[in-house]
Amino acid sequence: MVQKNKIIFKDFCYLNNNILNYSILSRINQIYYFLHDIKKDYPSFDGWFYGKVVPGFFNKTRDIIIEEIDGQIAGISLVKIESERKLSTICVSDKFKNCGIGKKLFYRSFALLDTEKPFFTISQNNISKFHRIFQYYGFKKTRIIMDEHKKGLAEMYFNENY
Repeated sequence: MVQKNKIIFKDFCYLNNNILNYSILSRINQIYYFLHDIKKDYPSFDGWFYGKVVPGFFNKTRDIIIEEIDGQIAGISLVKIESERKLSTICVSDKFKNCGIGKKLFYRSFALLDTEKPFFTISQNNISKFHRIFQYYGFKKTRIIMDEHKKGLAEMYFNENY
């Protein structure tokens, strides 16, 4: 069984009832900058990350999975550990693509969410990057919403109500 909030990073810990120290703030900023290219499809990324992801980690409704290679972040997965069991974000560095990092992040996310069919949404701009892995895991497209996050861009929904 995978322990929530234990597999994330060595230096991420609670101090004096959630008072943040420098190493925690530094790690949060590393995660943010690794993921910040998402803003091109999700203009509200900053508010979502600092308003939902970070507080959600501390109140244990979200978790952050990081894969590192030689001290560099190779990939990150953000999961929402609530009733909807959502794989919120998965991102692999260009430098480490096609090395199995994405598959490993999916596997670890499934373990935390206790399902191989988590709820997942993705921008139409990124669907081709995930096509093979969605087929591999049998993800089912359940709906498409236009203009949800950005005008002229469709958001694809997978595995709703599984």
